[in-house]
Amino acid sequence: MSAAIALPDALAHVRAVVERSGTSFGLGMRILPPERRAAMHAIYAFCREIDDIADEPAPLEVKRAGLEEWRAEIARLYAGAPTTPTGVALLAPVQHFNLPQAEFLLLIEGMAWDAEGPIRAPSRERLLGYCRRVAGAVGMLSMPVFGAPAGAASDRFAIAMGRGFSSPISSATSARTPPRAAFICRTTCSRASACLTIPLPCRAIRHCRRRAQRSPPMRGPRLLVRARN
Repeated sequence: MSAAIALPDALAHVRAVVERSGTSFGLGMRILPPERRAAMHAIYAFCREIDDIADEPAPLEVKRAGLEEWRAEIARLYAGAPTTPTGVALLAPVQHFNLPQAEFLLLIEGMAWDAEGPIRAPSRERLLGYCRRVAGAVGMLSMPVFGAPAGAASDRFAIAMGRGFSSPISSATSARTPPRAAFICRTTCSRASACLTIPLPCRAIRHCRRRAQRSPPMRGPRLLVRARN
């Protein structure tokens, strides 16, 4: 643990990130036992902070540098020596719940894709790759904290949730979504639509609201699945 940041201060920081966001996920987190709640606060704060880097109105080089610093912080975290408040708050969850380092790095990679600009009418492979990074990785980090058993079934569920939440959102960033992109979203989401009941603290909902506020109404075929929190 970083000597400069006390654990109580780190926990207060991530809790404040959740509270300032106004996310309804915060209400769901309150019902978790204290240890699991603190872990989810830390995961949410990490997602929020890297998301803010990707979305800030800054030059691309600045965004890339900010995300690269988070890659370095994740390396320090898994070496047992984080230096940021959120990193310190993540240390105990990483150790106790055996959170995979690769999922944090996938999230950062997804934010790097976001920093490059909106993903418009992607191929199926690109769409699913984006969903895996920005939402599936959140599920993979959250499932152990929720108490899901380790194994392929939990992994498949987390990834399906990510597809269901973020597939429609990634195409909604374009004011004119081509029919092919809308069709991909419908068929992808249909596989996970029955599972959209657990409120994962995923950046997709906030991202959807932000894009919807900025963009004109979408034209063309409507999506059959709408992300909800």
